[in-house]
Amino acid sequence: MSIDARLADVLALKIGDPISYSLLGVERSARIASFRRISWDTLGFNYVMVFSPNAIEDAPHNLAATIDLAPGQEGMVMRALLPRFPSVSVIEVRGVIGQIRDI
Repeated sequence: MSIDARLADVLALKIGDPISYSLLGVERSARIASFRRISWDTLGFNYVMVFSPNAIEDAPHNLAATIDLAPGQEGMVMRALLPRFPSVSVIEVRGVIGQIRDI
């Protein structure tokens, strides 16, 4: 698992330390494999903890991703993505993020 570097600092965690967590009421454990710096002002998927897929494969879950595209690339990506993954949900947030930054 990967954990936010600031949280790891506060809790005095080290690479290789075990972490216990509850996922839908089932106790599990994982080892810290990496630390990462979270930029909270990007409004991306800034999860404090990120697990490898095999750590939660037997639990109900959804997959999510973010893509930072250059302006004008959205159409090309949609044309490539949607035929292969017709049930995907796409949420364009560029305009919303711009408005929030202007506040």
